[in-house]
Amino acid sequence: MKILIIDDNRAVRVSLKLVLDSEFDSITAIGDPRLLPALLANGDFDAVLLDMNFDNSRLDGSDGLFWLARIKEMPRPPAVILITAFGDISLAVEAMKRGVSRGIFSNEAGLGTGSIAHACADTKKPVKQGVFGIFEVFADTIVICTLTAMVILCSGTAVSYGTAAGAELTISGFTTTYGGWASIFTAVALCCFAFSTIIGWGLYGSRFIAFLCRSDKVVRPFFVVYSFVSILGATMDLGLMWSIADTFNGLMSIPNLIALLLLSSTVAQLTKEYFEKEKV
Repeated sequence: MKILIIDDNRAVRVSLKLVLDSEFDSITAIGDPRLLPALLANGDFDAVLLDMNFDNSRLDGSDGLFWLARIKEMPRPPAVILITAFGDISLAVEAMKRGVSRGIFSNEAGLGTGSIAHACADTKKPVKQGVFGIFEVFADTIVICTLTAMVILCSGTAVSYGTAAGAELTISGFTTTYGGWASIFTAVALCCFAFSTIIGWGLYGSRFIAFLCRSDKVVRPFFVVYSFVSILGATMDLGLMWSIADTFNGLMSIPNLIALLLLSSTVAQLTKEYFEKEKV
């Protein structure tokens, strides 16, 4: 297996070459990305380790994205691994904020919504039901989201880095691999997921408003308003929708996290007693 390393930092090139030399058949390291087209034309490389920044005046990764596009234009492009990508503090904070917000939107961890569904369970062991809730977060984030990402990355579908992407990116990944029929299957699956999500959040919202108003009479008007809001959410701008969802998720998490902090000693005590009984 032949590896090409492109990095303007000599220390990085030497370190990577020392680490990878014993694992691969051939390691070539260069510091000037302008040599890249000629090397790829003359050499059959299996993978390219590409630096993201070659101009010290710009640390936004645009250099790496430019050469990545050039590599992908080749008839048989090698696999590309982007390395040493970094930017300013604001960019790092924005990346962390987006990652956290998307994770919360996906698994609802810390929002307090899942407890409404688990409270309806017919069980005498609240700790066991809580473990099921923890498993839900693991299955959704680690299993489902990872599988979705692997489908997109392994399919070879075009990814517009730096721009918002919706369900069309996942559909494109499936259709690229399995053909046109996969788009129908994926669309139907997404409709089922979306419909079940709408029903679930409708239940959560109705329970919230019934508790706040101390009456079930407000539930029916809530569902009427909720139906129109669902239509609005399906037709509005994707970026605006994410901003609204992030804002309301953050507002929900504040009182719930405070409650979790106040109840942490009770949760710890019940968990300890449960597992002690299980050992017996």
